[in-house]
Amino acid sequence: MLGLLQRLVWGAVLCSVNVIAYASPQWVKPIDGLSVAEQQRFWTGFSLFRSPWVAAPASTTGRDGLGPLFNARSCDACHHNGAQGDLPEHGFGAVIRLGHVDKMGGNNSSVYGEQLQPLSIDSVTGGKQIPPEVLWGVQWQPISLPLAGQIYSLKKPVLNYTYWSHGAISKSLPQSLRLAPSLFGLGELEALSEAAIVANEDIADRDGDGLSGKANRVLDRATGKLAVGRFGHKAEQPNLRQQIAAAFFQDVGISSWLYPAQNCSVVQTQCRARVNGNSEDENTEISREKLALVEDFSRWLKASSGGENKKMAGYQLFVGSGCDGCHRNFEAAAIRSDLLLHDMGEGLSDGRTVGQATAREWRTMPLRGLGRKLQHTPVQLLHDGRAGTLEEAILWHGGEAAKARQRYLQLTPPNKKAFIQFLTTL
Repeated sequence: MLGLLQRLVWGAVLCSVNVIAYASPQWVKPIDGLSVAEQQRFWTGFSLFRSPWVAAPASTTGRDGLGPLFNARSCDACHHNGAQGDLPEHGFGAVIRLGHVDKMGGNNSSVYGEQLQPLSIDSVTGGKQIPPEVLWGVQWQPISLPLAGQIYSLKKPVLNYTYWSHGAISKSLPQSLRLAPSLFGLGELEALSEAAIVANEDIADRDGDGLSGKANRVLDRATGKLAVGRFGHKAEQPNLRQQIAAAFFQDVGISSWLYPAQNCSVVQTQCRARVNGNSEDENTEISREKLALVEDFSRWLKASSGGENKKMAGYQLFVGSGCDGCHRNFEAAAIRSDLLLHDMGEGLSDGRTVGQATAREWRTMPLRGLGRKLQHTPVQLLHDGRAGTLEEAILWHGGEAAKARQRYLQLTPPNKKAFIQFLTTL
């Protein structure tokens, strides 16, 4: 039975490109101003981004070492042409994070590690030695939310597990569903100085506007020191290199100089004993140069929009509601995010702390590129794809965003329409 389930899941991997074909190849463009050599690195990095990894040992020594446990065989499987991922009932690109993570990257989930892997190299080789860690799906729980004299119908995901390789986890262990974000314009986020991000901190809410954003301080593995986090749903990674290396490690099971181990826990003895794809010269599965090429592709992938129309009525309503208190622009980057952590209320709590981020705190999602996300069918917004419309996403904004949500709900229907229309142009 397990073999059948594995084949069904693996079929979803092979079909994932067709499922999320809404991600247009025309979106894959380098930023302007690159030299010929830099453009070559961009397209070489894109090739590595798309290439599927294979199990070791293999004649294809440049990209062997898949797994032994993994979520996808390539970066493109979850970020097809740079776009966001999909929930399991629609495609590919969702993961489950477990346990708490301290500021130095330590995780308290010893049996399965920080992230569950529903695939193993047995899916590729037909072997029976290393089963996937889990088989899972999503059920939807209806939520009734009373706001501004009305009852709004929403839904939230409930994780449903049908198999565990080493026994079910404790119900008290935090489990957080995450949807792979889009990658456009990431270079501008990385280029922002730490000082520019920290300048918007107001942990004690000294100005009394109800917003108390704070930066997450996380481990920079290259320096061994804490740095301001800016990537990930809880700002858990300080730079693109580490974000990409972590994705290779957790999602594809590929070791690098930043994550040199295999993604097997202490109790997963068969996984730990499996032959790896480490090279003789660097003793890792992806070389520093190849990691740098994927990093360059991600850094130079062009953003979807060069600006916003401030003459639109919806722009004034967006600002007037206070949404720009968190979804702000930097002088050097019009991303509509302060990249800080904010308390979003109990409704969005995942029970999981990451560095200095509490269970209720999330990094402000950049709104630039929102128009592309809305081209997806069905629409899947917020960190776990629970919101099917922009209004649903707004309704989930509690905590520090509750006042802004209330101002939106008090708008007239024509003004709500103008507000939403502005968001669709970002």
